[in-house]
Amino acid sequence: MFCVRLMQLEEEATRDPSCALNMEKLIESRINAAIDLRKRLGIPSASTNAYRLINSEGDRLSGLIVDVFGEIGVIASSAAWVEKYKPEIEACISRIDDINHIKWRPSVEILKEEGMETTNLKEMHPSTCPERTKVLENGILYNFNGGPEDRILC
Repeated sequence: MFCVRLMQLEEEATRDPSCALNMEKLIESRINAAIDLRKRLGIPSASTNAYRLINSEGDRLSGLIVDVFGEIGVIASSAAWVEKYKPEIEACISRIDDINHIKWRPSVEILKEEGMETTNLKEMHPSTCPERTKVLENGILYNFNGGPEDRILC
């Protein structure tokens, strides 16, 4: 469990005042930076559409992981702030080309440690989300069903 999650340094707030004390703008800015970084790395591509879009601390969004499996974005939440800003996060992810479905996976045990009430937390995905989808990793085709035990480590 994290006692403190540092989201922004003073010099960052000075450099981009629009994000200072504005979590919605900060979330959008960090997600856009993660998208831009993956694009510079050539992800996604014609041969790869399964990848980690947001890697928690690595993308300066501690407690948030987003994996993309073809047209499905899987959001893993392990921080109370992620649950609080769920609509904003989903809005940013849903604007990404080729992501047509979002699955939400809260890490209930970790969220309990953060002091969250977890009785209403559950894995959520729209009824339109396909049960199975085919994804590519470096040209290799995989069938993915997106269940809690079905993982592809890219």
